[in-house]
Amino acid sequence: MSPVADDICWERFNTPEHQAAQRNCHHLFHCAVDGPTRKAVVERLDYARKVGDSNDTTLRIAQLTGPCCLPPANPTTTQDQL
Repeated sequence: MSPVADDICWERFNTPEHQAAQRNCHHLFHCAVDGPTRKAVVERLDYARKVGDSNDTTLRIAQLTGPCCLPPANPTTTQDQL
């Protein structure tokens, strides 16, 4: 079985907006906004789950729950607005 991090296309998180949001995050535990950071956090989350580290699991999930500095996407189609 492959790690979860290998099953995700991280390029979709490498837009200029994602990269700017990653640079602008000033939280103590940085939000995972851009592709490389999200991939690293997911890999660490997988490891924390494997070894049973509930504190690190909680921290990694918190990093993935929402980008703090990323502006909302502008819907481009009617389907996006639904």
